[in-house]
Amino acid sequence: MAYLVGRIKRNQVDRAYRLIEAVDSPVDPEQWRSFCIRQLNRRFMSSSPRDVITVENSLGYIQGVSIAYPGNDAG
Repeated sequence: MAYLVGRIKRNQVDRAYRLIEAVDSPVDPEQWRSFCIRQLNRRFMSSSPRDVITVENSLGYIQGVSIAYPGNDAG
């Protein structure tokens, strides 16, 4: 079984929220959508870039979601 891993897509935002909801996050659906849309609409690199990363299985189900902060390993 292959997984697709990458930046969140517009059609994944609401499906990914189910995982946020499952961990009793204080983020409500509107806050989640707003956060994701800001990331999707970003047109330039900011001083603290971050991306919402999803893991989708071959059936189209979101299996994982993460907020990633790219950078270099200091070690």
